[in-house]
Amino acid sequence: MENFDTITHEDLKAKFDGDEDFVLIDVLAPMSYQRAHLPGAINIDVHEDDFVEKVEAEIADKSQEIIVYCASFECGASPTAAGKLADAGYENVIDYEGGLKDWAENGHDLEGEDAETVQKSLASA
Repeated sequence: MENFDTITHEDLKAKFDGDEDFVLIDVLAPMSYQRAHLPGAINIDVHEDDFVEKVEAEIADKSQEIIVYCASFECGASPTAAGKLADAGYENVIDYEGGLKDWAENGHDLEGEDAETVQKSLASA
């Protein structure tokens, strides 16, 4: 049973615009994160054995709102990450299922070494 919520790009953008208090985690590999990520995101790779421990080192407060995302609706990394965090006792975990692709397709900016190229590529895919 999933014990986490999901969020749309509109609602995530509203959180950014409202300067809400949340932690955004890109759960993809570091190389992907370096190329492009959502603004303000931190990177913790869900495929690492110590994923939960790394999150706990960054976010000790289990009631802190955490939003995780991966590449796209087809990517299974963010639901996996959200499930792991919920199982670890985090109470306010949200999965942004659309991830990088949905964010770029809807005209929102990315950050990173190759953000502009990645954004154009994703938005036209």
